[in-house]
Amino acid sequence: MRAWQEGDWFMPIGMKGKKKLSDFLIDQKVPLNLKDNVQVLVSADGKIAWVIGFRPDDRFKVTEETERVLVVKRM
Repeated sequence: MRAWQEGDWFMPIGMKGKKKLSDFLIDQKVPLNLKDNVQVLVSADGKIAWVIGFRPDDRFKVTEETERVLVVKRM
């Protein structure tokens, strides 16, 4: 888990192709003063798996072929 950074991109479920995270946050109407608080969950190879509180990446969605699932909870 880390803070999002300029240049980050992901492939949001429900959208076609990849999207810059900065553009996604604008589309979601996240106020400037809250953008610094947005966190992302990244895979071991650095791909964004989830923009926490917003949307997971399509490449990490659960399908019929999924063998293992990681459950992440905020305390």
